[in-house]
Amino acid sequence: MIQKQLRHSKLKTQLQEEPERKVIIFSEYADTVTHLAEALTLDFGDKLLVVRGNLSRNMVQTINRNFDASNRNQADDYKILLSTDKISEGFNLNRAGMIINYDIPWNPVRVIQRVGRINRISKKVFEKLYIVNFFPTEKGTDYLKSREIAEQKMYLIHNTLGEDAKYFNADEEPTASALLIGSWSTLTNLKR
Repeated sequence: MIQKQLRHSKLKTQLQEEPERKVIIFSEYADTVTHLAEALTLDFGDKLLVVRGNLSRNMVQTINRNFDASNRNQADDYKILLSTDKISEGFNLNRAGMIINYDIPWNPVRVIQRVGRINRISKKVFEKLYIVNFFPTEKGTDYLKSREIAEQKMYLIHNTLGEDAKYFNADEEPTASALLIGSWSTLTNLKR
């Protein structure tokens, strides 16, 4: 209970310090979203928008008005969007400057997709974007190995395709990969 209060107070502090920076919280599981919604509603009330299951046209419009910086009819009804991966593709959520991955999927490409909702090419809103990842406790980590597996998969992605951001920890070094550099060099040489 104390840890939950601490996390909620940090989130409150973040929203108070940068009121224009909205927050997206992702979980893979609808049950987890339901649990988090109950806890977060106590602190954030009607500033929390929760997405589970099917998306109605009205819900899509609400998300776009509140979280898409390019939407012409912007609203400021919500500060936090809590959702499953239902919205991890196909949405521009760049009015948010923070992504919280409450759980880390086995496929790290889904983390990249989640972060891609706020890291939009040519639609920059914030100079810095914050990515917060929750991992299981030490006991859970020993059992699941989720962090190790996710980091190993991300390492393979970084080395094969390159990256432009740090997704799991501050020690990551985003670089272009040799594969892409080699392909670019070949294309450049072909044009000459």
